[in-house]
Amino acid sequence: MSETRALSTTLGYTLTLAITAVLVSGLLISGGSFVEDQRERVIKSELDVVGEQLTSHLNAADRLNQSAEGSLTDRTISITQPFPADVAGTPYRVTLVEQPDPYIRLETSDAEIATRVYLTNTTAMAQSRASGGSVVIEYDASQDAVVIDDA
Repeated sequence: MSETRALSTTLGYTLTLAITAVLVSGLLISGGSFVEDQRERVIKSELDVVGEQLTSHLNAADRLNQSAEGSLTDRTISITQPFPADVAGTPYRVTLVEQPDPYIRLETSDAEIATRVYLTNTTAMAQSRASGGSVVIEYDASQDAVVIDDA
């Protein structure tokens, strides 16, 4: 009879450990995906904010170009604006996409998250790129367009 008791105690202890291990690993797996989802939301939100700020500066360069006097070749418009070098610890890049309805595309290389912000402009926007961090917005007289570049 004493053999049965020893076996049931050991079996109960082993089953308790196994069930606890399964529950803890389930919590860790679900918690890890929750944290990753939150990180992606933060990155997307920060890219949206940077995109809106950059768009406002592009619109300012457009307004300056429209109000400038003199020939196109004499115009010098340059706005240097500091932005964060990364979002949530992830570097990003900005692309000014030239098309009938131009937009800026902000994308990360790490999480492959991207966002678009459309522009309302009068001056043409030329295809150009910049990395995260300080960005220069300039009027390029040779292209008769506004471009972006790294500062």
